[in-house]
Amino acid sequence: GQVTAIDLDPGAFEAVVHMRLQGGLTLPSDAIASIRTAGLIGEKYVKITPGGADEQLPSGGEIIDTESSISIEELISKYIFERDDS
Repeated sequence: GQVTAIDLDPGAFEAVVHMRLQGGLTLPSDAIASIRTAGLIGEKYVKITPGGADEQLPSGGEIIDTESSISIEELISKYIFERDDS
């Protein structure tokens, strides 16, 4: 699929990501979306983990459940600048 737009929900201060997925693809209604990085300094992508619900997400539907992204840059920075050398 492809990310077509990223907006900010001004009421919830949350990102809203619009995606176009491959035709004929079905996802369980409890699928989980997360932002991941390909490799150490790679591109970001949206990982969709299917859930176990019997109901399918309709075309134009919303994935509500998300996981926080892991920032490799933040982890490296934290290790370099916050480690205790004593």
